[in-house]
Amino acid sequence: MTPYLSVVITGRNDEYGENFLLRLNTFIKSLDHQIRYNPYLLEIILVEWNPPEDTLGLVEVIYRPMNCFLRVITVPKEVHDIYDAKTPMLEYAAKNVGIARARGEFVLVTNPDIIISDFIIRGLSQKILEKDTFYRTDRY
Repeated sequence: MTPYLSVVITGRNDEYGENFLLRLNTFIKSLDHQIRYNPYLLEIILVEWNPPEDTLGLVEVIYRPMNCFLRVITVPKEVHDIYDAKTPMLEYAAKNVGIARARGEFVLVTNPDIIISDFIIRGLSQKILEKDTFYRTDRY
């Protein structure tokens, strides 16, 4: 079954921004709960960029949703090192990795500590997005 929407997020198991795993799992649980009446509306693509060697991989510590697909794509240190980056996480490169592998008809790129409103989820479940259209929303 092809998902209607691919939701792309990124992260590493390094507690970036404090309580990252809690925020990440809350994001996944929230989406999973919100689409319970419209299962497989979406897939979540989590791109783990340059995982730290001294922690478990995200695939081992994240919540497993029941109502949507979840894929974890790991970009190893060897790929990260090609960029000669000054930081351990290249957020936009990671998001591009997820976008390139998205299977949904549409793609939402967001951060794993954003809770999507029920209003937006209800709109997505109606499957009325238009191709060749750029949608955006502000956070508040």
